[in-house]
Amino acid sequence: MARSTAPEFSRNRVNKAGRAVRNGQASQEDNEVIENHRASHAHVLNAFQASLRNRARGKDITVAQRLKRRATIYDKLSRRPNFSLTEMQDIAGCRLIFKNLDDLSSFRKSFHNARFGHNLLTSDDRYNYVHAPKSDGYRGIHDVYEYRSTRRSGEPWNKLRIELQYRTVYQHAWSTAVEVAGLLTDNEHKFGRASGQYSEFFCLTSEIISRTFEASNSCRPDLALEELFSGVDSLDREIGILNIFQQYNAVAQHVSAIGSNMILIFNKRAPDAEKTKVVSFDSFAEAVRELGKIERANILESEPYDAVLVRAVAGPGQGSIQSAFRNYFADTRDFVSYLDSARSLL
Repeated sequence: MARSTAPEFSRNRVNKAGRAVRNGQASQEDNEVIENHRASHAHVLNAFQASLRNRARGKDITVAQRLKRRATIYDKLSRRPNFSLTEMQDIAGCRLIFKNLDDLSSFRKSFHNARFGHNLLTSDDRYNYVHAPKSDGYRGIHDVYEYRSTRRSGEPWNKLRIELQYRTVYQHAWSTAVEVAGLLTDNEHKFGRASGQYSEFFCLTSEIISRTFEASNSCRPDLALEELFSGVDSLDREIGILNIFQQYNAVAQHVSAIGSNMILIFNKRAPDAEKTKVVSFDSFAEAVRELGKIERANILESEPYDAVLVRAVAGPGQGSIQSAFRNYFADTRDFVSYLDSARSLL
């Protein structure tokens, strides 16, 4: 097994490189510093996925992991002017998807009681967007851990962070639709870069799904279900997003995942049937190296690709990667299905 990439630079040097990116003055060395910092988080991912896999075994839970793309890191640095790169909590991320809120809460409580040395930085529930949904309709719970190892072999990775993202299938379906809309229309609701019509559409649909399937409210608790659907229908006549989803869902049905270490590539310039590609690797380390090559080529070609490295950890059936990272397969079938089911209650 290939040795994990270890951090080669001090935290001060990493933060200096982050500031250079933010100021548009990054050198080749700065880019290499950031790439090393990003790649070193693969070790943290591997450490956490082992524990998550063991706890999810035999349960109806989908667990997957991913490294944050370099382009997304750079974008986040640009959007947050007072943000240090070493404070970025989600370069390494694990996503856990549950059938319902009770299962989510039970698993999360159990993991909080896990006996390991890693430090939970969010014990105050500051990122609990189920109890306090975001104003844009996002719901889910995020926990951030700081990696801690008492073994000499693990010390180089100490203080690196990882985000665990907990969602129900309903919350995940809505979030998937938001990200697909960003990929297909450039209306990035999750980053506050969407037109007013798109933003309101996703606020209304979040309320519909939350209220119908989880007996809770999101960001439009004051509206009746009839008013919510009236608003959705009016907005969809303007933006046609549900028709766009239906077109791309047809494409997504022909995408299959093979293996557990994969790079998903969404090419905006390709024909519809070729927009989403899947490349599988024998090892996670090999996949990390290949992602670096793809991203370097992406920069040279004016960034036509949206590429992400994912790894299936656990989940029912062979579709766990598609389930956890359905946005990269342009699959919003669950979202559309939940809206149809909710409409039948009118």
